[in-house]
Amino acid sequence: MISKKLANAINTQLNFEFESAHVYLALAAFAEDHNYPGAGHWFRKQYQEETEHALKFIKFLTSVGEKVTITGFETPKADFEGFVALFETALAHERKVTANIRNLIDIAQENKDHAAISTLNWYINEQIEEEENLLDILNRLALTDNSPISIVMMDDRLASR
Repeated sequence: MISKKLANAINTQLNFEFESAHVYLALAAFAEDHNYPGAGHWFRKQYQEETEHALKFIKFLTSVGEKVTITGFETPKADFEGFVALFETALAHERKVTANIRNLIDIAQENKDHAAISTLNWYINEQIEEEENLLDILNRLALTDNSPISIVMMDDRLASR
């Protein structure tokens, strides 16, 4: 049986996943408004992934007989300094998600909740991938001093996701 502390923490995280989805939606809107259709596409895909992550937490909680609580969240930031700032914002946000997931794992380990640990291991592996993808984008842009042509090329690359 899942502890109330862990159930509450997972409820908090599933709502943060929905918030994350909206962060990505705001990033997509900005990108598209500034003629970066590839980045817009990439961020919309991230929006979908974050929603799926929240739904996976909901499924986990219901499968262990816990109540799901959906809450609201703050309006995400909507204005950014440019193309690179979009990905810096996304990376900073993903690092918060990673810290949250690590905290959930700590709670699950304290409670010796092996089912939760198994589920949360999937999330931590996903976070490694998320951060790696964003770092790859930022590192590639940095190699070219973020020149306009490199940004256009990266935007084109992101459209292929």
